[in-house]
Amino acid sequence: LGDPDGDNLDRMLWPVASSAGDLLSTKHHRNVRQCAGEGCDLLFVDRSGGSPRKWCSMRACGNKVKSLRHYHRSIKPEKERREERFREKGWAAFGPPRGRGS
Repeated sequence: LGDPDGDNLDRMLWPVASSAGDLLSTKHHRNVRQCAGEGCDLLFVDRSGGSPRKWCSMRACGNKVKSLRHYHRSIKPEKERREERFREKGWAAFGPPRGRGS
């Protein structure tokens, strides 16, 4: 990157390069992920416990994906949605299984 006393661009990039070097030299380098948002190239450190994060930010990329998914579900006719739920659960088209004595 050059000398930190060089031109303005070098001076602006020096802290970024230094931070990246610090991050990559720790155990957290295994948690660096690329955002799964369409058209997003951001990297982030995933510090979630159980399941790994998919997006750099829920506000930005995560919300877009979830909103689109909801929109596409809501425009299907109710009958199609009901049949789809039954197929996902392995139920017959006439409804959920009934317990004994029903």
